Amino acid sequence: MESITLPIWVFWLLIIVIVILIIFILIRDKGVRNGIKKFFSFITKKIKRARIKGKIDKEKEKKAVLIRKLGEGIWEKEIEVSNLDKIKDGLKKLKCEEGKVLNEIEDLNSKIEKSKKDFDNFKKDKEIKIKENEEERKPFDMEFKEIGNELNKKEKDVKEEEKLSIRNKKTIKNAEKEIERVKKDEYLSNIEKKAKKEEIEKNIKKLKVEDPEIVKKLESLNRDKEISKKKFDEIKSKTSEYNDRIKSFKEEQKTKKNEIDKTIGDLEKKKKGLETKKKEIEKQEESLFEKIGEEVVVNRVENKELLDVYSQIDNIEKKLIELESKIKTG
Repeated sequence: MESITLPIWVFWLLIIVIVILIIFILIRDKGVRNGIKKFFSFITKKIKRARIKGKIDKEKEKKAVLIRKLGEGIWEKEIEVSNLDKIKDGLKKLKCEEGKVLNEIEDLNSKIEKSKKDFDNFKKDKEIKIKENEEERKPFDMEFKEIGNELNKKEKDVKEEEKLSIRNKKTIKNAEKEIERVKKDEYLSNIEKKAKKEEIEKNIKKLKVEDPEIVKKLESLNRDKEISKKKFDEIKSKTSEYNDRIKSFKEEQKTKKNEIDKTIGDLEKKKKGLETKKKEIEKQEESLFEKIGEEVVVNRVENKELLDVYSQIDNIEKKLIELESKIKTG
């Protein structure tokens, strides 16, 4: 008996139908419905409270910013407020320290810019010298190439003539051996031996006449080769001088760049430390400005310029009271 296999999608469809039926049965149950309502009500309240808390945090931040700005305004406009002498003394010290830090940062920036400018000038000077030497080297480069090609050709010609001379000598030697072989050949008649010997000797004579010419030509080619070689070495030496100078200028550039990079790196490190110190001072100043602002808001120092800030702070406090009451009643 064959087993029946259901398609996979039918299996998942049955699972979904079963789940829907279970949910439907549970929803019809009053206790379950109330539980679901309570659960969703609890979640809704949590979301609502989270939103209100988010608004409260934003309003508190706005208030803190206004109070800091208020304190900063009191300080900058030198508005007289009682009981703030100690805070003002602290601010004076911080401002003095901040001024010193800013001067040091400015001095470091000047040194960094000067180092960069010095290197740019140094680099330009070396690049000009490199270009001048490259231009002066160009004619020698062209001549070096031409003489190099000429020298290669002459060396090739010398080798060909040397091969020809060796081949000639070898042919003469083989011919002389052939004469000896003919003399000893028992199968040849005297007339045949004589004819062959004369023919071989005629060829040897011709080769011996050609050999001095080859030697003479070889000597001439070697002389020309040596002249070209000497000239080639002179130009090579000249181009090497230019190449060495250009290489030296480039190495000077590299060395100088490494020195400047190290100097700038050290200055940037110091600057970073001072910027960190400046941020710390600014945080301390903000804290003191906030204390001044809080004192002014509490005592409501009379000043027309501060009325608008007081109004903004009061509006924020009203919003905070409303939002906090919503959380309590929610």
